[in-house]
Amino acid sequence: MEEIEIQTVTKEKYCIVMHENHPLANNQKIKLADLANEPFIIHNRHDSPVGSYDFIVHLCEQSGLTPKIVSQPRFVDTVPILVESEIGISVLPKSFEAVSSPSLRFIEIDGLEGHDFELVMAWKKNNLNPSISMFLNVLSEKNPINKKKTCQL
Repeated sequence: MEEIEIQTVTKEKYCIVMHENHPLANNQKIKLADLANEPFIIHNRHDSPVGSYDFIVHLCEQSGLTPKIVSQPRFVDTVPILVESEIGISVLPKSFEAVSSPSLRFIEIDGLEGHDFELVMAWKKNNLNPSISMFLNVLSEKNPINKKKTCQL
């Protein structure tokens, strides 16, 4: 069996994404249960390598609602564009705010502690490519939250 090293690159909060014209756009926090009647835009289940579709649906169900999904775009980059068009709302990692229209609001989800988006890098433990260690050194200088794990395949 091969061992895989996994290291956290960053963690960030998930946010409700909505257009600035939405009635809830000025809230500091929003409970998912308050969005029961809202149309949702969620990245297509089959094109989501990190399982964001299932994660978002599961979070909604835990809050007592079944999301009314009106669009499932193939590319996650399309999600904020559709939200900007006021077709619906979505749930995305906070980092999308930096590359989205200023007309969008990224609002913290009330009661979502412990469900952060985690970006990781993975490589075979026996890989001797020197660029891996060089990248890890740069990463550890820039980001102190990195945690390394070893997994068996």
